[in-house]
Amino acid sequence: ILFAAQSLLTKKTHHDAYLLLKVIRSYLELDMYASMDVHTEKSIEEGRHVMEIFDARLKAYSRATDNKGFEKPTTWKIPKVHTQQHLFDDIIAKGVTKNYNTKLNECMHGPLKKTYQTQTNFKDVAEQILKTDHHYNIIMQIHEKIDRQKKYQQEETDDLSEDKKNQYRQNQRIGALDSKAMLHSLKFTPKNPRTVGELEEAFRSDSAYERFHIRLGRFMTAFLKRIDEDTVAEGEFI
Repeated sequence: ILFAAQSLLTKKTHHDAYLLLKVIRSYLELDMYASMDVHTEKSIEEGRHVMEIFDARLKAYSRATDNKGFEKPTTWKIPKVHTQQHLFDDIIAKGVTKNYNTKLNECMHGPLKKTYQTQTNFKDVAEQILKTDHHYNIIMQIHEKIDRQKKYQQEETDDLSEDKKNQYRQNQRIGALDSKAMLHSLKFTPKNPRTVGELEEAFRSDSAYERFHIRLGRFMTAFLKRIDEDTVAEGEFI
């Protein structure tokens, strides 16, 4: 709006509106300095200069609109104006403004609204939103770890010869490089079954298969806990 209005609200045709445009421009420049992530002595000095210009233009606009039928505010010491007076002193004392304002959280308004609408019962929503956010953060951590693992494996294969790359792909199909040695690794192909002992022997150099039969036994014992009330249907655990 500011830049589109410059060609219409000129000093000659709309003097008061022109003064208001100057105030808005100075405020935007001041906000730019206030939003910087890094400050130097020079940027602080320039910011103070812009603040003086903003203050002067605001006073000029206030004087120009006196007794012209505009509703004049009781005071110009509203928060967005008053806070600028201490802005750069606060930056020197506390650091850049993102350390102590709410701008960082503004981008979260959309996700929070979506969570409220889709993941809550609209009662006591704070705990429900926090729980959903916790689940989201866990999912993102898992996703990032998977991406890092894929990138690491890709970097490893980039340096291999073509024969070794083919062997690497073959190993991946049987889960030889799976650090957790998943259960699907127990078969080479559907037509070529292997025993656990054969797997340990074939991949002796892979730490994922060290004492594999012992760790597999512990996993199966923990995973298939015996509960007297449970019933087992044929093929359920195949």
